[in-house]
Amino acid sequence: MHPSSPKGRNKGLPYGIQGDHRKNFPGIPQPPIVYNAALHMWEPHSTPLKALTSALSEQLNDITETAVGERLDTVKKNDSSYTNVLYHPADRILMISEFEPYLSAVARTYNRNLIVVSPCAENAQHWNLIWSTTCRIPVLARWSTGRQDDLKPIILGFLPLYNESSARKGLWYVIKPYGPRAEEWITLWKR
Repeated sequence: MHPSSPKGRNKGLPYGIQGDHRKNFPGIPQPPIVYNAALHMWEPHSTPLKALTSALSEQLNDITETAVGERLDTVKKNDSSYTNVLYHPADRILMISEFEPYLSAVARTYNRNLIVVSPCAENAQHWNLIWSTTCRIPVLARWSTGRQDDLKPIILGFLPLYNESSARKGLWYVIKPYGPRAEEWITLWKR
């Protein structure tokens, strides 16, 4: 359970849905989803690799964790195959996970873009605010690092680990639809 889920919100103070106030840039759209905690489930995974493998396997046949892991190792060895720069200019002020650039690059090798649903942490002081019951920062969907918006997307969730801003470590999830738009999601983005 994460703090922005319906169950998580019930444990603390009411958490209203935050609006998306990011600046628009002509020709560079935001991701084709609007995150709403009531309409999305977060499926936890023990590692970023497991989350990526699970998301890919829902859209592609014959995906194994071993094969995805091999591509991940290749990406990590090749500095030119990934970037730490977020695709959308309005998001470039946000902190990202230490693992995200690799996940994005591996997703591209499978002809997929990566959308990440995560808190809008602009600095180390914001890193822990998703766990606060009094001053939470918004959780939004954003494009990941590198080239995006040209392939079918997969969607992962990332929540920062408390007091891990210097290492940029966190928890990884697969984001799945819940509620009235679930059927539309399945029609558009599954196999």
